[in-house]
Amino acid sequence: MRRIVLIALILALSLSVFAIEDDVLSGDCKKLDFEGVLRAAIQNSYELKATAINVERSKARLSSAKRSYIPSLTLRATTEYMKGLDNRGDVAIVGDTIINSTTRFQDSISLILQHRLMDWGILKNKVKIAKYDIEQKEVFEVQTLRDLKIKMLDLYTETLAIYLRYENLKEEKHLYEEIFKMQQRLHEAGLSSKLALSEAEINLNMVKTKIENLKLNFTELLADLSFYVGTNYGDVENISFSALELTSEDVDSLNWEDSPEYIAYQKEIEKKKAELKIMKKEMLPQVSLYSGYSIYGTNKSNFATAISDMAQSNLSVGLTAGMPLLEPIKAAPRVKELELEIQSLEIRQAQKIAEFQKDVNKTKQTLALYKSEAAKNLEFSRKLNEQLADFEKLDSERLISKIDLYMQKIKNNQQNTELEIMEQRAYAAGHKLRFLMEDRSEANQLVNNT
Repeated sequence: MRRIVLIALILALSLSVFAIEDDVLSGDCKKLDFEGVLRAAIQNSYELKATAINVERSKARLSSAKRSYIPSLTLRATTEYMKGLDNRGDVAIVGDTIINSTTRFQDSISLILQHRLMDWGILKNKVKIAKYDIEQKEVFEVQTLRDLKIKMLDLYTETLAIYLRYENLKEEKHLYEEIFKMQQRLHEAGLSSKLALSEAEINLNMVKTKIENLKLNFTELLADLSFYVGTNYGDVENISFSALELTSEDVDSLNWEDSPEYIAYQKEIEKKKAELKIMKKEMLPQVSLYSGYSIYGTNKSNFATAISDMAQSNLSVGLTAGMPLLEPIKAAPRVKELELEIQSLEIRQAQKIAEFQKDVNKTKQTLALYKSEAAKNLEFSRKLNEQLADFEKLDSERLISKIDLYMQKIKNNQQNTELEIMEQRAYAAGHKLRFLMEDRSEANQLVNNT
C-alpha cells in the first residue's frame, strides 16, 4: 500500500514539474518578428516624437507670420504732472504728442491704429519662409522615420544572424557531447586512442567557448533592441526570431530630386533666398498709415479734477514714410554672407544626393550579388543534404560510425546556417530598397500637400 502511495506521489510531482515547465516556455519565451519590432520602435522613438513637435512649432510660426498682416491697435492711457519752468503758457503739438509749458495735471486716453501700406513684399516673404520651414520639418520627419527603419532593419538582421549561429552552436554542442561520450566508451574498451579522446574533448570545449562569446554578442544586440522598442526582452535563452520575408521593389525609376535629402536642402535654400529678398527690400522706403483718437483733460492744481475733466478729444490721420539711408552700407556684409551661404547649401545638397545615390546603388549591387549567389547556394545546400542522407544510409547499414555521421551533421549545419544568413541579408537589402522608395514618395507627397 505504501509503495502504491509513493508511486502516485512521484507521478503527481512529475506532472506538476512538466506543467510548470510548459508554463515557463509558453509564458516567458518570446518570438520576435521584424514588423512587430519596427512598430514598437516607431512608437517608442524619441527622435520621431521630437520631429513631430518641431512640425507643430513651425506651424505655429506660420500662423504668427500670417498675423503680421493685421494692423496694430494700441490703447494707451497717460497721467502726468507737468511743471512749467518759464510760465510762458505756450502749447505745441507734435504728432500725437501735446507739449505744454504751463504747470498742470493732465490725463489722456488714446486709441492708435497703425498699418504698413508699402513693404515691398517683406511680410509675404516672411510667410514664405514659415511655409518652407513647415515643409522642411515634415521632410525631416520622413527622413527620421526612414533612417529609423533602416537602423532597425540592420540591427534586426545582425541579431537574427547571431541568433541563427547561436542556435546552431547549441546543436553542435549536443553533437560534440555525444561524440565525446562515444570516444570515452571506445577508449575504455581499448578501441580508441587517447589522442582521439583528447581531440573530442578539445572540440567540445571549443564549441562551449564559442557559445559563451556568441552569447555575449547576442546579449549586447538584444539590449540594443530593447532600448529602441522600450521593452526588456530578458535572457537570450527565452527569445527567438522570425526570418525576414522576401520582398522586391523596382527602383529603376528613382528620381533623386524626390529624395528627403534633396527636398530638405532645397527648402533651406529657398528660405535663405527669401531671407535675402527681405534684407534687400528693407533698404527701400517704408510707408505706413496711422490714425489716432484721444480724449484728454487738464487742471492746473488738482489731479482728481483733471481726470473728471476728460471731455476734450481729437482725431488724427496721417502717413509716415521712412528710408534707412545707411542701412545698405551696414547690411552689405550680411547680404554677401547670405549669398555665400546659399552657394554652400547648393554644394552640400549635391553632396547629399551623391551620398544618397551611392547608398542606393550599393544596396542594389548587394541585392544583385545575393540574387546571383542564390541559385549556387541552393544547389550547394541540396548537395549537402544529399551527402548527409548518404551518411545516414551508411550509418543505418553500419558501414560508418556514429562519430562520422555526427561530424557530417555538424558540417552540414554550419553550411546551412551560413546559407540561411546570406539569404536573410539578401532579403534585408530588398527591404532597404523598399524603405527608400516608400519614403521618397511620402516626402514628395508631404511637400505637395503643404
